[in-house]
Amino acid sequence: MYRPRHILVRLFTAALLITGCGSATTAQPPTSVDTRAAAAAAQLAALSSAQASAEADTTVPELFRFAAGTVKGDVVDGRTLVGKKTMIWFWASWCPICAAEVGNVRLSAKRVRDLGVDVLTVAGLASPQVEAMVWADQHLIGALTNLHDADGDLYLRFEVLAQDTFVFVNSDGTMDQVNKSLSADDIVSAAELLT
Repeated sequence: MYRPRHILVRLFTAALLITGCGSATTAQPPTSVDTRAAAAAAQLAALSSAQASAEADTTVPELFRFAAGTVKGDVVDGRTLVGKKTMIWFWASWCPICAAEVGNVRLSAKRVRDLGVDVLTVAGLASPQVEAMVWADQHLIGALTNLHDADGDLYLRFEVLAQDTFVFVNSDGTMDQVNKSLSADDIVSAAELLT
C-alpha cells in the first residue's frame, strides 16, 4: 500500500541527517542556563572553600563550623554566629504547614532583630535551590538570610527532625527547639528568652 506520509517522514529525516550533522556551528551567546550553571559552579567553589576553612577552625564550637549557601547563591560562614543570639526557622518549599507559618516568621522578623537576635531560615528536605528562592520571594521572606540545605547537613547539625521547626540558639551555643506552629508574638517571646 502506498503511504505518502511515510515517504515524507523518511525524506525529512534524511535531510536532517545530511544537513544537520555536517553543518558548521557558530558560537552562541550564553543562555540563562549557562549563566545559572556558572553561578552554581562559583557558589559551589566558594562554599567548598568556606566549608574546609570552617571545619579546620578548632577555635570555635563544632556547632558553628559550617558554611552554607543561601537560596540566592551567597555563602554564609557559620563562624559568624559565634557569640550571637540566633533564631533559625527550618522549612521546606513543599510543606503546607510552612506556608501557613511563614507569615508569622515574616511578621516577627523585624521585632526579633530589634532584640539583637539574628534571624536565619533554612530551606531543606528536598527543596531545590531555585524553587526555595522563588518560595521565599513569594512568601515575602526573600530579604531574610535563607540558607539552602540540600544535603541535610544543617538539619543534622542543629538536630532538626522535621520542617517547620524553630531553633533558638543562645550566645553560648546552647539551643532550644520548638517543633510546633508559633504566632508572631510567640516567636518574639521565645527570642526574648535568649541569653
